[in-house]
Amino acid sequence: CASAPLAVLSRMLLPLLLLLTASGAEARDSRAKSLPIPKNITNKCSPDNLDHQTSSSCNVCKDCCQDMNGFSDPQAACDSCVEWKCRFNGPKWNEASFAKPKIHYAPSCLMNGGWHDIAAAATHKGLHHIFFGCDATIGGWHHAVSDDLVHFTELKGAPRQIQEGYAGMSSFSTPCSGFITFDEDGTPCAGFRQCGSSESVTGFDKDENGNNVGWNVPMEVRCASDDYLTEWNDPDFLFNVSYYRSVPYDPARPWIDEDGNWYMLVSIDACNATTKELPCDQGGALMLYMSEGSLHGPKSDWQQLGIVYETEKTVMPNTKLTKEMVTIDFVGGLKGDPFGGKTRVFFNNVGGNGGGEGCCSGTTSYTVVRQEEPGAKFDVNTTSNFDGVGMVDWGAFPIESELTAKGCFGRSCL
Repeated sequence: CASAPLAVLSRMLLPLLLLLTASGAEARDSRAKSLPIPKNITNKCSPDNLDHQTSSSCNVCKDCCQDMNGFSDPQAACDSCVEWKCRFNGPKWNEASFAKPKIHYAPSCLMNGGWHDIAAAATHKGLHHIFFGCDATIGGWHHAVSDDLVHFTELKGAPRQIQEGYAGMSSFSTPCSGFITFDEDGTPCAGFRQCGSSESVTGFDKDENGNNVGWNVPMEVRCASDDYLTEWNDPDFLFNVSYYRSVPYDPARPWIDEDGNWYMLVSIDACNATTKELPCDQGGALMLYMSEGSLHGPKSDWQQLGIVYETEKTVMPNTKLTKEMVTIDFVGGLKGDPFGGKTRVFFNNVGGNGGGEGCCSGTTSYTVVRQEEPGAKFDVNTTSNFDGVGMVDWGAFPIESELTAKGCFGRSCL
């Protein structure tokens, strides 16, 4: 995940376009009755109002946070929770007014520290939802909604920092970058990993030197319980994600493929099974997971299938990727696909976590690939420009190079 606000702003158009290319459950949802933009939005409580706390020690933040008795310092934990979830006034834009985009949405929390990926985006009942990472300000995702992709209204509810436990893990960390998808029932579900933990999953809680580590935490989903995506249910853990070093392990939005199974890609370091050293000459890799049952719940049965793609290529010559891929997405079902629906497009923020040598940090690339069958390794379509890899920021998005020669550019090429 990237940390610079300007890098986020330069990549902002991509997820909004992806909202329009969604298929499957997202496409089914688009036919649902549209909701109005909510008005008169208020917070549940405020740090300035003592009525939201108990008189003794703020062990429970009424109407705001969960019971904090399990923490060594319940008061400090509760104060942090109130600050993140219940504040009246958010951060202010501290740059000149002309520096704030007038069309692309730019919440003021982008001016604060932390990471600011567009963590997820989805269209639900006629409204377009966008979630930014604003961990340093609100302890999780920032949430805004629009009915025209130009005018946005901030909503207060989103996946935020909560205490979690799973297989020995203890985590009060913020949700990292992830996705919004729709389960078999059409319910919007947010997926991600906690950004860290005080104790990792049992058996993966120490490095090779016996030191305690906090990055081995599971993939999870939290599903919305209201149509405005402001109330989120408890975590449903899918599978553990554990490797030799701390990386974002960003996931791509899961999808149901032609065989009826669920699939999910997770970014990893391509040297995880070999040298386990940086820089990694093999670059980044994509680990594929599959569930023959449901997305989540008792019928889900997520299994690791293996690496389906690895590369050190970037969007520029004489450069290479030496770390993991980040802020990824994976789309298919593209209109006009000349390969009968087999084409997929993989998106990657090249070098966004400091992994590029010679160029490209923060640029969003796309790679045109095909899978002969669900779960198969990627076959990169080298008949497209840039030998199968292009750069979204340049507006070049053809499936085949011949389309560019015919004057087809941008999304019209899809």
